[in-house]
Amino acid sequence: MAVLCLSFHAPYRCAHSGACCKSGWPIPVEVPLALELKRSLASGELRLDAGEEGGLAREPLETPGALPPDVGALTRSDAAGVCAFYRRGSGLCAIHGQLGPGRLPSSCAHFPRVCLIDEDAVYVTLSHYCPTVAELLFDPAARREIAAAPPALLAGIHVEGLDARGQLPPLLRPGMLADRVSYRRWERFVVEELAEGSGTVEARIAQTASVTDRVSGWSPADGRTLEQHTEACIEESLSRHGAGRKPCSDRGTRASVSGSASDISRLYDHVRASCPGALAPPATPRDLGPLFARSVDPEWEAWSRVVGRYLAAKVFGSWLAYQGRGLGTVLAGAFAALAVVRVEAARQCAANDRTLDGALLKEAIRQADLLLVHLASREALADRLDHLVIP
Repeated sequence: MAVLCLSFHAPYRCAHSGACCKSGWPIPVEVPLALELKRSLASGELRLDAGEEGGLAREPLETPGALPPDVGALTRSDAAGVCAFYRRGSGLCAIHGQLGPGRLPSSCAHFPRVCLIDEDAVYVTLSHYCPTVAELLFDPAARREIAAAPPALLAGIHVEGLDARGQLPPLLRPGMLADRVSYRRWERFVVEELAEGSGTVEARIAQTASVTDRVSGWSPADGRTLEQHTEACIEESLSRHGAGRKPCSDRGTRASVSGSASDISRLYDHVRASCPGALAPPATPRDLGPLFARSVDPEWEAWSRVVGRYLAAKVFGSWLAYQGRGLGTVLAGAFAALAVVRVEAARQCAANDRTLDGALLKEAIRQADLLLVHLASREALADRLDHLVIP
């Protein structure tokens, strides 16, 4: 089966930053692996040095009640959120180093990959919470397209994710199915426009919203196939855009989100409300508008390419294609990501008392994906985005 990724993600290799091992996440350990790790700990084949390596003095696996039937234990973390198996001296995982990568819990082996398994291919995107992945967005020489993934991107990984095989194609809009060929053509246009189009990232996302609205309005009564209609809408948009004409207004997608501080805060709050209560991040700063004007906006356009690539990664292989109710919901996910990264950029600027720069933007992107990929409920977020864009 073909495996596709975004070309700027293709070079990813784990650089052992340790971010995933020091985030305080309780990692589920599959039942057979939990038994095997306990045996390895008891025999001494797997060792934790509580001094140099930072292992816990107590049992590194815990079995609280009400675990899913396929989960045998959870990994413990210390008070600082560091996994019991993380070796501070080397920055490596004790399981990985002593037993091999094949004995890692599935969640650890799979991170930072996020996969959509569709009829035609496996679509692999990456979580930018990983600092190594976030850094890839800043490479000026990176190509910006959908490409065949190199074997190393999934080497030794049992692919997991949203399995859409055997399902109906994504919805064009409520009550109207797309076909996979047309959906992928639309996806490729949006990815390339966001990652490589001209103008500000706001202008590019507005352009894709205009096309999305026209594509999703197709009806069999139009006299041409959806594939023909989609191609015509894209070609017309590229022609108008190249001639310097403004994008056409759209009915729903762009109307629900604008660049104002109040709208950005509203979108951020929708994402925040999609998190289980204990995981919800802080609310937006009260002085968000002045923070934007003082610390973010003066440098924002300089980072338009980086932010555009980040948004493209939100559209490529998006689970919202199957969890939402149309193309508008998928694109609304990119609008939500733009709002979240803007808020996190303002938060980083305020915390560090300086205007936006590459280091602060990288951290803002990391925090944005912590929220969007790891904390928010995907189903709850899809439902909220549906209600934003669908009358």
